Amino acid sequence: MTNINTGDVGDGNYLYGAKAGLPAGFRLNIQTGEASAIPGGPADTAAKEAEAAEAGLGTKAAAGSTVLGDITEMKRRVEESPTLTTGLIGGILKNYGGTGALDVDELGKTIRANIGFDRLQRMREESPTGGALGQVAVQELEALQASLGSLNTSQGAPQLIRNLERLEAQYKKSMRRILETEGGSQYFTPSEVNMILGTPQGSSGQPTVINGYTIEKVTE
Repeated sequence: MTNINTGDVGDGNYLYGAKAGLPAGFRLNIQTGEASAIPGGPADTAAKEAEAAEAGLGTKAAAGSTVLGDITEMKRRVEESPTLTTGLIGGILKNYGGTGALDVDELGKTIRANIGFDRLQRMREESPTGGALGQVAVQELEALQASLGSLNTSQGAPQLIRNLERLEAQYKKSMRRILETEGGSQYFTPSEVNMILGTPQGSSGQPTVINGYTIEKVTE
């Protein structure tokens, strides 16, 4: 005789599926009255996949803030101690732990990594058919990688700072172009929008318009 488990059979402290008045894939703890997905079942797997996807989006969304924040921090550290973080001395000291030169060098590595794996790469992967958003993402990713320049801390402090400022300007320009593309705003948090736009007013003094919304500076 063959027994077939329909998912509704009670077992120990639990009632399953329809036996507990629950959808298939869920169980009810008889003692606590708590309903939960059956471990390893379809509902449990779907929930875990959704959590993983949400976590992944959160990580990628943070990358934009990381890039701009790390550029600002790297410039600050170089400006505070140019002799010990760049040039000949900085190039030597970055090989020793606990030095400012090493910290600055590591910031440069983080910036390069996040440029390559930022939301642009994600949009590129999500637009296999070459939609407008995907095309813009590819173009901006190429522009950013081309403008990375040399972040080698062995160069002089003035040149390194110029490279960082050029990269920061290109990054904001690229992100703003994505933001203004239809569907692009979904990749940004409100705080990132503020960082990308910098000041609410455009360079011409005209209000900034994003996806049909006008952003103006409010003064008291």
